[in-house]
Amino acid sequence: MPRAHGSHHSVVQRETQSNFGVVLTLWDQLHRTPRLNVPQAQITIGVPAYSEADEQTVAELLALPAAPHRGWARPDGLVPERA
Repeated sequence: MPRAHGSHHSVVQRETQSNFGVVLTLWDQLHRTPRLNVPQAQITIGVPAYSEADEQTVAELLALPAAPHRGWARPDGLVPERA
């Protein structure tokens, strides 16, 4: 199941809200959050709102918890989805 957990880190929000368990998938089963049909080769890891490289410096990442939450969209307003 560790491979299935990879979709939890996807830029697609509905994939991020799934596959929380790495080894023990009991919680996903209880909350009906497993998503096992995601093509692993097509997953892009990250958070869309913070996709720019200049926003991922050590200083920016350390300041991130104190910054206002941006939501899920990319800086251009696009919300990634998978067909």
